[in-house]
Amino acid sequence: MAQPLDYQRALGRFTTGVTVVTATHEARRFAMTASALTSVSLDPILLLVCFNHDSATRVAVREAGHFGLSVLGEGGGAVAKHLATERADEVDQLDDFDVQVGPKNVPLLTDALVHCVCSVERIMRAGDHDVVVGAVEWIDRVREGERPLVFYDGAFWNLTPLDDGTTRSDV
Repeated sequence: MAQPLDYQRALGRFTTGVTVVTATHEARRFAMTASALTSVSLDPILLLVCFNHDSATRVAVREAGHFGLSVLGEGGGAVAKHLATERADEVDQLDDFDVQVGPKNVPLLTDALVHCVCSVERIMRAGDHDVVVGAVEWIDRVREGERPLVFYDGAFWNLTPLDDGTTRSDV
């Protein structure tokens, strides 16, 4: 039978993008770094993000009924590290960052590559996490051309493109 540490190490070899999930609840702003984000559907436009059961941001998202996503660029390592460990005791988890207000009063990190605002479509319990399916209601591609921050093998990395003559298609 697979062991949790073996599973964690194995999945750590899967490279993911890095986002910050945000929500406002009871006049407080909550935020957490998330790499467990997946596109679910194009019709309707849905994505999912996973939250640990003891996450204060999970509670804020559930209660608010909507949340923001900020996709971090390669300069976002310090932000990602700071928000990777939630600080539920802080009055406002975004006090140290440049933040703008998006639709539905959702806080978004100003220096992100992409912003999304989602309404909570469904919440499902899955082991020690909740899977939240969000209906994407608003998207803003803020910073074209900048490379994303990625998470691999327990650390944050920047991408370096291969110089193999292939072309990139705009997705």
